[in-house]
Amino acid sequence: MRLSSVLVTGSSGFVGSALLSALNACGLRLSGLDLLPPTNPNLEKHFTGSVLDAPLVEKATKGTDAIIHLAAAHKDFGVSREEYFQVNVDGTRTLLEAASSLGVKTFVYFSSVAVYSPNRGTGPITESGETRPTSDYGKSKLAAEEHVVRWAQAATDRQALILRPTNIFGPENHHNLYRLIRTLDKGQFLRVGKLEGIKSIVYIGNVVAATLHLLNRVQPGAKILNLIDEPSMTSWDLVQEICHAGGFKVPRVRVPLSVVLPLGKILDGLAAASGRDFPITGQRIKKLNTPSHFSAQGLLAEGFAAPYSLSQGIRNTVDWYKKTGSKPEAA
Repeated sequence: MRLSSVLVTGSSGFVGSALLSALNACGLRLSGLDLLPPTNPNLEKHFTGSVLDAPLVEKATKGTDAIIHLAAAHKDFGVSREEYFQVNVDGTRTLLEAASSLGVKTFVYFSSVAVYSPNRGTGPITESGETRPTSDYGKSKLAAEEHVVRWAQAATDRQALILRPTNIFGPENHHNLYRLIRTLDKGQFLRVGKLEGIKSIVYIGNVVAATLHLLNRVQPGAKILNLIDEPSMTSWDLVQEICHAGGFKVPRVRVPLSVVLPLGKILDGLAAASGRDFPITGQRIKKLNTPSHFSAQGLLAEGFAAPYSLSQGIRNTVDWYKKTGSKPEAA
């Protein structure tokens, strides 16, 4: 790898911690910037604070030759439009300004497939797919991408990677697939609808491997790539795969979507009124029954071969859950 020193924002998070361990194995000097205290022993320096703090960002960036920007406002619940744009757009711009003033030439921005228009089930969405996001999160990520592209185009020696992962899962992550695993383990899963829509997800081990692979091949300009595990599975395939890996009972009772959605809307209203994040909501019911099918052909064209199959990633995650992640204190 041509780099020698890297700053990782969001370094105390799930993806940040995994990336730091891999980058350390490459012999790089590593700095981290996060709202939370450091969690990874591989950091040479850690800066506790926000990507909106320009003086702190400048200090953290000094002496590095690449920035991997993971820090973001991204929760499904309890985040305002103002906060999404402030953190995701203004924070990215603050980092880019520091990179410009300090001569950093490589910038890796973790965006999201949320920047695309809703998937209508007509086939996997490639990087050339229409970008018309419906969520404030997706809109803020797309706006941040535009700043990264302009930064890369402003000088011929700058290089940017814009990575659009789908939902990332794996050991130590207590969101997304974890919730599904836990619900199946507890026998609390209700099969609402046919669950025939394809749900593209990506294993953390493949996210890390893809990032390292691309860093070794990065060229001047801005390149945009999806991060997806292929072949993708339907929601029902994922349920069965998890049950098989964990020895959980496969739920057989199926309830029509039209019967449960009114209840989901009630739970959405209660969640908004109380500030609580219920495990079952109308939004999550819709997600399981809505296709989110994306293509990794751009990544494959870069010569990347995923070290883990989707099935292996699920097995690894279920194994971790059964050994450690199912404990109440871990949730």
